[in-house]
Amino acid sequence: MHRIPQRVSLIVQTKEVLLEGIHRGRWQGELPGERWLCKELQVSRWTLRGALTMLARQQVIRVTHGQPCKIVKKARATGVRKRSSGDWHVGLITPEPIWRLRPFVALWIDALRVWLQSQGADLHQYDGSRYYGPGCAAALEKLTQQAPHDCWGLLLSTHAMQRWFRDRGLPVVVVGSTFEDVPLSSVDIAYRAVGRHAAGMLLAQGHRHIAWISSDVTLAGVLECQRGFIEAFASPRYADAEPIVCQHGGTPPDICRTLDRLLRRSAPPTALFLQQSNALLTTITYLAQQGLSVPRHVSIVVGEDEPYFRHLVPEIAKYSSGSDTFYRSVCRALKRAAEGTLVAGTHTQIMPDFVPGATIARFPAPAR
Repeated sequence: MHRIPQRVSLIVQTKEVLLEGIHRGRWQGELPGERWLCKELQVSRWTLRGALTMLARQQVIRVTHGQPCKIVKKARATGVRKRSSGDWHVGLITPEPIWRLRPFVALWIDALRVWLQSQGADLHQYDGSRYYGPGCAAALEKLTQQAPHDCWGLLLSTHAMQRWFRDRGLPVVVVGSTFEDVPLSSVDIAYRAVGRHAAGMLLAQGHRHIAWISSDVTLAGVLECQRGFIEAFASPRYADAEPIVCQHGGTPPDICRTLDRLLRRSAPPTALFLQQSNALLTTITYLAQQGLSVPRHVSIVVGEDEPYFRHLVPEIAKYSSGSDTFYRSVCRALKRAAEGTLVAGTHTQIMPDFVPGATIARFPAPAR
């Protein structure tokens, strides 16, 4: 009688993943808690408990109610999940789940995951505000102990996060700008050059009251863009020009309040540079409520690009960085970090392309 092919259950697959992690030394002494493992392995609690029960029967772990599972021995995986000897793991920390990040970021993270899989590597994403707040040290310590990786990627990282990884000496790549006193390696957009170019272009179009508008000025990239923007006004020929630096809280009401303060100035801005794309639609619709059109009354340049921009009229003046170019740079840096060949303080900056669009007009407008 011929053998009937058996489908490997999800419980068995989960058990093999845990076996492999134990054998490779990813977990030592004890396994993380059930909630953590369920999220990490993307399985239900019942599936996880079934896998843990199988490991306990094989005397790989010891299960004690209400306590973490103790690792008894480093057993070898039986081969349900075959991997090459050069496998490695990358941990990516983000402030929010991927589905809540801007489309450009979600696209390059997805491309990064595919590339890592082709290289025999896995990408594990960890999101949450606990890694970004003032007391992030405890959360990061727990994370890196429970889920050790060959290297780490930090997205939109704060000063405290960068300093913590610097002090621990863990292999890490900052996906974004680093702060001046933190000599970590990074891959980022050349924000300083973008800010300087945007201001210079608007000045050349005759604008003399130009507002730089951004959120979250605690990020290094935001501060770099602001510096570049202000630098463009240093030329003596723009002595009559005024850079206006504004911050908003990121929500539509905050953006509207910021715009309202700008329009009430004795010399309101005739051009706006929006560093983040999420402020564009609120800005355009608020200006329309005030009877102001773009670019007839106010010119707008956006420091980022989004797929939905192509459906807007007039065409948005923006800075566009291809997700392919960005993720490839991140891939190379992470691989070198995992191999130990990335020199600390190595910075890769990508200058996006400027797309002129139709939201910029000369000031004052030519007489008709």
